[in-house]
Amino acid sequence: MKMTEDHDCPFLAESRLCRLVSAYGDQVLSETCQIFPREIHTFKGHEEAAMMPCCPAVLDIWNKKKNIVFPEIPTEKLKSLFLIRRKLTELLMDTKKSPEEALLESFYILKELHRNAACQDAVFIKIIEDYFSRKTVCQLGSAIREVELPSLDTMDECNEILQDLAVNYRKEELYQKYLDPVIELAEELSEEYDGDEMEEAWENSAGNLQDIRI
Repeated sequence: MKMTEDHDCPFLAESRLCRLVSAYGDQVLSETCQIFPREIHTFKGHEEAAMMPCCPAVLDIWNKKKNIVFPEIPTEKLKSLFLIRRKLTELLMDTKKSPEEALLESFYILKELHRNAACQDAVFIKIIEDYFSRKTVCQLGSAIREVELPSLDTMDECNEILQDLAVNYRKEELYQKYLDPVIELAEELSEEYDGDEMEEAWENSAGNLQDIRI
């Protein structure tokens, strides 16, 4: 299907709704249009329908929800895994933490849980509860905050990742209006920048991200 100059679907109305669906219903759509942005996660004992965050409309829906929850399936085989998922979701949705803090805490907890994965289910459940307890998470958060992370190294890594991710979009000439000026600046910064100015800009951007998240 040929997209518009803005790379939108030609059947997309100003209301961001599909003209075909409005006129003829869902059955007129192709399989891709019927499924996206939905996806099915298949487990041994059940399936879960989810929505993909690559769709802006999905993010808008999630943003309106106070809590994002997953179903609890009454199965002993996956009980520990579902518990970990629920605990991680609660941790990541704590607005008192920055996204970086929540992700780092999640990483270190998962790393420790992996070392204990061979334990019996009952013991493993207790270990999960302990690692995600308020006391343990507070201690972990304090330890993480004491670690000095070199902001310029972090910035360089993020800059490289951004350029890598943008390669395919630029080949397809997608989102040019947004990507081109950002990538041009990223390429310039890859060659040369003032360290003090970039550290200040990095701190300001981190504060703005926290404000948006709250």
